[in-house]
Amino acid sequence: MLSSEDTIIAPATAVGIGAIAIIRISGPKAFEHLKSCFKPTRIGATLKSHVLTYGTIVNARAIPIDHVMAVYMQAPASFTREDVVEIHCHSNTYVVRQILELFAAMGCRLAEAGEFTYRAFMHGRIDLAEAEAIAELIDAGSVTSARVAMQHLEGSITAIATQLHDQLLQIAAQVEAYLDFPEDEVDYIHVNTLTSSVDSVIALLDPLLSTFYAGKVLREGLSILILGEPNVGKSSLLNYLLGYDRAIVTDIPGTTRDFIEERITLGHLPVRLVDTAGLRKSKDIIEQTGVQRAKEKAKDVDLILYVVDGSQEQSSLKAAEGLFQAEIPVIVVVNKADKFTESKTGNFEFAQPFVCISALTGFGIDALKQAIEQEFSVPKASNSSILTEKRHFDIFAQVKSELISFSQGLSAQLPGELLACHIYTAMSALGRITGETVPEDVLSQIFSKFCVGK
Repeated sequence: MLSSEDTIIAPATAVGIGAIAIIRISGPKAFEHLKSCFKPTRIGATLKSHVLTYGTIVNARAIPIDHVMAVYMQAPASFTREDVVEIHCHSNTYVVRQILELFAAMGCRLAEAGEFTYRAFMHGRIDLAEAEAIAELIDAGSVTSARVAMQHLEGSITAIATQLHDQLLQIAAQVEAYLDFPEDEVDYIHVNTLTSSVDSVIALLDPLLSTFYAGKVLREGLSILILGEPNVGKSSLLNYLLGYDRAIVTDIPGTTRDFIEERITLGHLPVRLVDTAGLRKSKDIIEQTGVQRAKEKAKDVDLILYVVDGSQEQSSLKAAEGLFQAEIPVIVVVNKADKFTESKTGNFEFAQPFVCISALTGFGIDALKQAIEQEFSVPKASNSSILTEKRHFDIFAQVKSELISFSQGLSAQLPGELLACHIYTAMSALGRITGETVPEDVLSQIFSKFCVGK
C-alpha cells in the first residue's frame, strides 16, 4: 500500500503550454523544502498559512527558474491533513520539470496516481465514497453527471449507508432480544416485528438499486452505434451531430472501413458515437474486416441508430438481419427526409420506431435527439441519490440479498444465531462503502484509477 510517511510532489494540472500550472507537495517536509528555494518578491515578506505569496523559485545555485505564486497550508487545515504546498508557475513543460527535479533533489518523491486523495482518505478528511466521487466529478461528461457526482462528494451515498447501518443495528438488537427468549416463548409478535423492520430496509434499497442503469450511463456515457448500408448518410449524420466534418463523405460506397469514435453531449447524456463500415458484401478484404467489426460492435452498445435512405422506393432492415440483440434498443433513422413521402411509408418495413431527418440540412435532428433521450431518461433535477459506481451497487445488492436470506430463515424458524449472521454480514458490507472494512488491495485498485496529482 502507498506510504504516508514521506513528502510527495506532482503536477496538479495537465502538463503542457498554457497560462498556469500548479505543482502540489504534501508531507512533513513540504514547507521546509519550499522555504529553501522560494524567495518572496516583497522584502521582509514571510509565508503565512493559506495566503498566496508572490516570489521566485530558484535552483540550488540560486538561478531563477520562474516567477510564481506560492501558498503554504499548515496541517491539519489542508486537503490531505498534512502540510501542503502549492506552487502556481507558468505552464511550460520545461519550467514544471525543473521545479519537480529541484524538489526531488531535496528528497521529495513523485506521487503515485491518486496518492493525495488517498492521504486525505487515510487521515479522515473524506471517506471512500467521497474519494470516489472526486474521480467521478473529474470525469463527468455532462451537467447532470457533474451534479450527481457533486451530490456524492457532499456525502449522499455515505448518508444512505449510514441510515441503513443504523436500521440494521436496531434489527440486530431485536435479534439479540429474540435470542434471549426460549424457543417455546417466541410468539408471532417478535417475528412480525423483525419482518416489518427488514421489509422497511428493503423498501429503501429497491428504489436505490433501480437507479444504477441510469447512473451507469451518466458515469460511462451512452454508447451509440450508427449502422446501415453504404451511402445512406451514416457519416453525414455523425458529422452533423458532432458539429464538424469528422468523417469523409463521398458518393463512393465503402468510404468508412473502420470505427470512427467521438464523444459528445446530447441534452443531459454523455454520449460515445461510433460510425461504422456500411453493411454489404464486398470483395475488398479491408472493407470485409470493417463490416465484420461493425457486426461485432452491434453486440456491445447501448443503442443502435440504423440509417436508411429515404430517397429509395422501398427499404428494410434485411442487411442487419441477425445483428440486433433483444435487449439493445434500435431507432431507425430515415435520412434524406425531403425525398421521403407518405406514400412510401408502407414500403419501408420497420418494426422499430423511426425518425425522419436530413443529415444535410439538420431537419429532424432535434427529434432524433429527443428520441434518444427518451430511451435513456435520467432525472435532470432530483434530490434522490443515483448509484453510478458498480462497487456501490454490488454492496447494496449484497445487503438486500442478506436481508432476503434473513427473512426466509425467519419464516423457516432457523436458529437465531444463524439469522444474526445475515444482519452482521450486511452491516459489514455497508462498511465497505465508506472504507471502514475495505481490504488494502481494493483500496489500491480504487486509487490507481485517479490521475497523478489528485
